[in-house]
Amino acid sequence: MGYLWQQVRWHTLRVMGLGCWLVAQHGGWAAPSPDRFHASQRTTANGLPQNTVLALAQTTDGFLWMGTFRGLASYDGFEILQPPSADPRWDPATSINALASHPQDGLWMATAKGLFWMDRYGASPVREPVTNAAFRAVAVLGEEVLAGGEWGVAVGRRGALRILPNSPWMHSAAIAGTGRAWIAGRKGIFRMSAPLSSNAPVLVEPARHHSAVVCSGPTVWASVDADLLEIDEPTARIRRRWSGVGVRPLLVDRAGNLWVSRKIHESPALGLATFDFETGVVRPYPLPALPEHEEVMCGMEDASGSLWFGTLSSGVVCLSPARVEVFGKAHGLPGEDVWSVSSAPDGGLWILTRSGPARRVGQGFVATPWHSNERVGESILAVGQHEAMAATIALVGLHPDAWGTEPGFRSRPRFVTVDRAGRRVAGGDHGILTQVGAGPWQPVPGLPRAEWLGWELGPDGEAFAGSKNHGLWHQLPGGPWRRVPLGDFVNAAAVLWWEDGRWPWVGSDMGLFRRNERGQWDHWTTRDGLLEDLVLAMESDRHGHLFLLGHLGISRVAIADLKAVANAGAAREATPGKPAAPPRLRVRRIGTEDGMVSTEGNNGFPASTREPDGTLWFATTRGAVRLRPDALMDGAMPPPKPHVLGVREMSQGPGAPWLHPGSNRVFKPGSGRSLAIRFTAPIPAGGDRVRFECQLDKVDPSMRYLGQVREAQYPALPPGTYQFKVAATFEDEPHKPGVALWTFEVQPLWWERTSIQAAAGLLGMMGAAGLLARRRRLQRHIATLERANAVEDERRRLARDLHDGLGSEIARLNVAASSGHVDLGAVSRDLLRRLQTLVWLTDPGEDRLDALCRALASRVERFFPQGLPAVRVELPPAPDPRPIDGLWRREITTWLDEALANIAKHSGAREVRLRIASHPNALHVALSDDGCGFDPAHVPVGGRGLGNLRSRVAALGGRMDLRSAPGAATEVSAWIPLPQPHAVPAPAVRPPD
Repeated sequence: MGYLWQQVRWHTLRVMGLGCWLVAQHGGWAAPSPDRFHASQRTTANGLPQNTVLALAQTTDGFLWMGTFRGLASYDGFEILQPPSADPRWDPATSINALASHPQDGLWMATAKGLFWMDRYGASPVREPVTNAAFRAVAVLGEEVLAGGEWGVAVGRRGALRILPNSPWMHSAAIAGTGRAWIAGRKGIFRMSAPLSSNAPVLVEPARHHSAVVCSGPTVWASVDADLLEIDEPTARIRRRWSGVGVRPLLVDRAGNLWVSRKIHESPALGLATFDFETGVVRPYPLPALPEHEEVMCGMEDASGSLWFGTLSSGVVCLSPARVEVFGKAHGLPGEDVWSVSSAPDGGLWILTRSGPARRVGQGFVATPWHSNERVGESILAVGQHEAMAATIALVGLHPDAWGTEPGFRSRPRFVTVDRAGRRVAGGDHGILTQVGAGPWQPVPGLPRAEWLGWELGPDGEAFAGSKNHGLWHQLPGGPWRRVPLGDFVNAAAVLWWEDGRWPWVGSDMGLFRRNERGQWDHWTTRDGLLEDLVLAMESDRHGHLFLLGHLGISRVAIADLKAVANAGAAREATPGKPAAPPRLRVRRIGTEDGMVSTEGNNGFPASTREPDGTLWFATTRGAVRLRPDALMDGAMPPPKPHVLGVREMSQGPGAPWLHPGSNRVFKPGSGRSLAIRFTAPIPAGGDRVRFECQLDKVDPSMRYLGQVREAQYPALPPGTYQFKVAATFEDEPHKPGVALWTFEVQPLWWERTSIQAAAGLLGMMGAAGLLARRRRLQRHIATLERANAVEDERRRLARDLHDGLGSEIARLNVAASSGHVDLGAVSRDLLRRLQTLVWLTDPGEDRLDALCRALASRVERFFPQGLPAVRVELPPAPDPRPIDGLWRREITTWLDEALANIAKHSGAREVRLRIASHPNALHVALSDDGCGFDPAHVPVGGRGLGNLRSRVAALGGRMDLRSAPGAATEVSAWIPLPQPHAVPAPAVRPPD
């Protein structure tokens, strides 16, 4: 009878559980709205080792750890990563049955091959030598660890765990807020007090089959057989019991909801559900990405409030709190593709879809009658809760009974709206028309033929009209229409928002525009950080943000940031020189992780609207999105904390392993010259919002903006000690970023060591000193030889002058004396003049520039002693006593003698003029006459005078100029550089052309 009674009781409970499931599935209870959370899934396609996920935990560094049937994995919000397996006792493919986070020891892992712990990400798991048996559960209470399996329970600290004698079979464990541990096993529910090593498990509720336990503050939720218990933790008293519900508690979220799952033997698995403990109702939560009745194995809530569930065969499911609501067919809309949204002053809201319009009624929508053969347009205007107008193939209006075509409007409209003056405005391919009250539609004159996209009337009466391919047009009251210079062939809407009722903001397909206080148009594009250049609609909130709609979704940007970027750009244009790094906009993207079904916006007019309570509506291709700006300001997301994950030597190829960075890694000589550094900032349910910057000292002059890139590469690093810095922050939040530092050293090769380089430098200096000394000795020897050669040259010159000068005169005197015809006075004067010249040329005391100038003037005067031709001399106004070389002044004197001889032979001049001018680095000597002149291009054959003159000047490094013509004056001048020994070079004086 006892056995029969047990079977009857068990089948009764099973039937009751199945009945609860059937009622929940077939509408007896309403499931929670799926708009509350956004569901996403990670499987082996995303890097998960295996799709059976048995355990979940989040460590204090932010990483989400997932234990599967075939190993461990972590998730940082970007990709699933595998931990290292350097410990030979750690099998990376072993089954992970439970995980627990410890503030100091990192992560504890209950596996099929023992208990392991890992103190930080990237470290090797370490086995705890308590037993080699399989562990089923693990929990952390203060500094102590509680773990166990079918063999019993072990407690203690790291490295000092011991197995409790006569301890129960352990299946799961949880820690209550009061500081006690609860154990669920085959024999029931047990409670242990701290310290765990000094207390034994105390039975609270017996069980014959599997049990599970979850703690939430002072309340414990436990499943015993097919019953669900609510236990008061301080007293261990059972408050309530729900018999036969057959569910297993998974977690209690921060909102107080109990999430459950259970497979009731032969009955279909319940999947994921919530338990209403007020009514005892199990409410299934639909997950379209999972197979029907998929069993959920575990669950946890991360630091940001997102819920994670491990499944039997579908990987991990994440439920992120939805910050937006999407309305579609399930809410009464006739279609999902929404073109336009419009709100009326009396609170009415109208939505136009591809399948027709709908108006808001209560919390849903009601589609209005629509002619199926009528083409649906792209614009709707909410007149009231029951009245609207729509721009379709014609302009139609909805009155309380049905839609009707507006009379007097013949062209196909593109938009319909109402302006500040209360006029209805409609526009399309053939222009823009306005209507006052029930009067006729009147065209707006002065606009070109175009496809018009929108209209806006400003507070001062100025009008704006946006068109396709013709840009934005503007009209002041009473003035003509003028095109606003926004760019060529730009598609621009009309003004979509007035800031303070004065400054218009315009959206286009080439970015965002604003007319600033200077009357100019500020411009922002993706180069400044916008999500995209297309702006279909915009709305503002009370927190100083602007929400933009495009084909990539909805984005939020601070108005102050937009102005700061615009002002920085204007300052860069006004300030010449090297521009500073431009600031970037912090843009918050509202995407599928926030609850949107599709991020693509539609280009109807208006594609957005704002209700009096601040609620924003946007038109997308997959429903109408309702966004409450305050929901994005909750600040629940913890700030990102970056971590350096690994480093790889790029010189070893793309298949080189990633190495753990360590606290201070040292690269041996010949390695570490080309590095790729990998980093991340774990935010499991919001990684796409994280942005990174990095800097390597001695390489990067400042922080480099990387966006979502989580790897920095540094080729050709010289040896030395470096510090790598990485900062992470959210895309749109100006909080101080989290920073991680990593120091490493690249050791030099033997020839790059400081001692070797110093020795090489010393040897090089010694060799250079030796070469310098040898060079100086050679220079002194060359100088001695040059002096000897100069003396020898001077001797030969003196001998030549004595022979050619005095010798020829004495020979002429002998010939004249033998013939008896000689003028002794003339001969003596010639001999005296030549002797004086010879003495002057060889006198070192005359090696001065002023002496040379006087000597040249005296030579000209002596050359023509009879007064014909007349001689005029112009000397420098101030004496210049600079020293000059004797050979140098001899060549100048000889040049002048030859020039005078040419004048005497060929010119027949009546006046000769000598001009001498000295400059800091050159001497200018000009000799002119008023003789018969000649043609310099036709010099008589055999004449060498001019060639000799040029060669003498060229030998001194100068230039000679000659100006003459038949019957005109002749001038020959020389620009001769002055030798400047032991003098600072003077500014060059260029001779005139």
